[in-house]
Order: sequence, then C-alpha cells, then structure tokens
Amino acid sequence: MSPSLLKVDVDELNTIAEEWEIEAMPTFLFLKEGKLVNKVVGGNKTGRE
Repeated sequence: MSPSLLKVDVDELNTIAEEWEIEAMPTFLFLKEGKLVNKVVGGNKTGRE
C-alpha cells in the first residue's frame, strides 16, 4: 500500500481537530492501519528547497 496525504481544513471540520487533538498548524499525523504512529507539530524550512 502506498502512503496517502490528506489536507483537512480544521476550521471547517473542527470535530476532526478535537478528535486528533490538533492545536497548531501545520500538524502532520502519521497513521498505520488507522492508528497514530507519529505526530509532527509545526513546520521547519530546513532542508526544503
């Protein structure tokens, strides 16, 4: 199975933000078989071109 990337507007879907405890933007959630395996909060320009 290949990875998927989903973008969610938590202002419109605030129940998603509450369910996954998203308090800052951006927040990246990494799921495996529907379970959270990692969470990265905030962005970092280091390494991006």
